[in-house]
Amino acid sequence: MLVFCDLNLYMVCPFFSLAVFFLFGGLRRDTVSDLKKPFIFPHLRSIRNDSVANRMTKTLQNNIEFPDRKTAFTSRSMRKGSMTENRLHRDLSPDEEVARSGHTPGGGGPPKNSNAEGYVASTPGMNAPGGLALAGYTNCHMQPVPFNFDCLGMEAYETVQRLVGALFVNDVPELKKGGKLHAVLNICAARLIGSLVDLV
Repeated sequence: MLVFCDLNLYMVCPFFSLAVFFLFGGLRRDTVSDLKKPFIFPHLRSIRNDSVANRMTKTLQNNIEFPDRKTAFTSRSMRKGSMTENRLHRDLSPDEEVARSGHTPGGGGPPKNSNAEGYVASTPGMNAPGGLALAGYTNCHMQPVPFNFDCLGMEAYETVQRLVGALFVNDVPELKKGGKLHAVLNICAARLIGSLVDLV
């Protein structure tokens, strides 16, 4: 599922979050077993899906002020909230709305799975408009471009790579120069630097 930087709030941008994680040594692997070294979050490697949902529910409920309301919120609440928000977005078709939530589109009508509990894979092209809507964009069919250093021109490439290398200690091969995910490292660095005005 595609994720997008929030239009107005840098602190809920996934690339900003990754950049902060990287900045504070999240890519160091000197204490990690060889089996877990290639993973961005090696400590999550052995966590099962059901324990993730339970942990999210506990965290959510621990932060609700009123004891009598705690049980009304679970890990599913966030999913329901995003589905409701997309339902109200005037630029999304019903198919794009349910594609973002993971339901089977119904050919312009309601989802085929009427109880909204069965999840299936959806294509990035279909669920991208829902992601843009949740990120605050009014034109959900635009072609989004993540933060980058392209405005500096190709002649600044090596300088940018030195900057990125100075920002993040990186022991993950796929994120190194030449690795399949190296662009993610540059996007995260650009997002972090692009948020500097908001941070100071």
